[in-house]
Amino acid sequence: MAALKQSMKEEKAKKQSSVLFTFIILLVLFTAYLFFLQLNYSSLKKEYTSYREYSENYKTYAENYFKEIRENLSDSIRKTQELDSSINKLNDKNRDLNDSYESLNNEYTNLMEDIDSTIDKIDIYEKELNDSMQWFKENSMLDKILVADQIKERLNKDCLRKAGDSCIIKAACIQDYNEKELRIRYKADEKTSNEEDKLQTLSQFVANKGGDCEDFSLFYNAEIRYLIRECSDHKDIVLESWKESEKLGDSYNIDFEGVESIQHASAKNLSAGYLIPIVICGTFFFEDDGSHYGHCVVAFSESEILSIKDIIYLNRAPIIEPQSGGYIGVINGESPEIVLASSTTVTDLPESFISVIITDSDLFLYSFKYHEWNSYSNFKDKLEENRQDLLDFR
Repeated sequence: MAALKQSMKEEKAKKQSSVLFTFIILLVLFTAYLFFLQLNYSSLKKEYTSYREYSENYKTYAENYFKEIRENLSDSIRKTQELDSSINKLNDKNRDLNDSYESLNNEYTNLMEDIDSTIDKIDIYEKELNDSMQWFKENSMLDKILVADQIKERLNKDCLRKAGDSCIIKAACIQDYNEKELRIRYKADEKTSNEEDKLQTLSQFVANKGGDCEDFSLFYNAEIRYLIRECSDHKDIVLESWKESEKLGDSYNIDFEGVESIQHASAKNLSAGYLIPIVICGTFFFEDDGSHYGHCVVAFSESEILSIKDIIYLNRAPIIEPQSGGYIGVINGESPEIVLASSTTVTDLPESFISVIITDSDLFLYSFKYHEWNSYSNFKDKLEENRQDLLDFR
């Protein structure tokens, strides 16, 4: 029994020892677990702290980032609105430009039509100028007159003498023939053409038996031009006119036979070398009644007047009155004072001044508005330039 008890005690002691050992083991394990947990807690705490700092930083970054995004978004919205406004303005401008384009296109079309119309008008004006210039050319010669041969024969016989190297033309003889043989008289345009101011052709002048001073001058110009050509093979060509004389008993023989004469007059030879007849017109002072009238006469130039710059050749040119063959004076002379209109004389013009020049192929006019000379040929050249400019533009 004792042995059993002893055995039971030992068994119990073993169990207690086993339990204690197990407890100790568990306690060790628990302590190890706690130590492990402590280690993990420290690591987790460190990680948590690090994560929290990271979170705080990220939160700050995110807040700043989103704040920047909001600001950028606001700026983008503002810029978008500005762009929308700009687009609207551009659309408005585009509509305006389209409207302007349509308007300009219509204006361009109209302009092209106007240019075409202007070119047509220029062509018409050029033709009219060419016709006018041709008119002056044709009416500077006697050839177109039906009785031209008869006129030439009588002028040659009565008004021209050739002797050696000299060839003398009596200026007054020409008008004497016109008056007595052709029955030429002064007539206003209303009587010859039913118009207020119209140049007659030489044929019309002869058929109407007269005309005004322009017609007289053109006809006389053609006659004396013919006689000068007849003298062209002579060295000395003398144009003999006449002037009033105060000497008692003086008279001037109109023809070479001495049949007709002018009392109280003497011969006046024109300056040598002035042999190109040119019709000039302007305002002249007439001492007889102290009045000023528009009038045309014939001047004699040293050289042909082919352009505006050639007008200077009329300086000191002698002048003849076609309706009498009498000597008047010289252009830009002293007594009587007859000057060419110019920018320097137009403000203080003398009693007689010239503003129109008619050559055998052109007409020159002085503009008192622009203070310059112009001519048909110059107008024609300018028209051609304008026409070419319009063609180039078109």
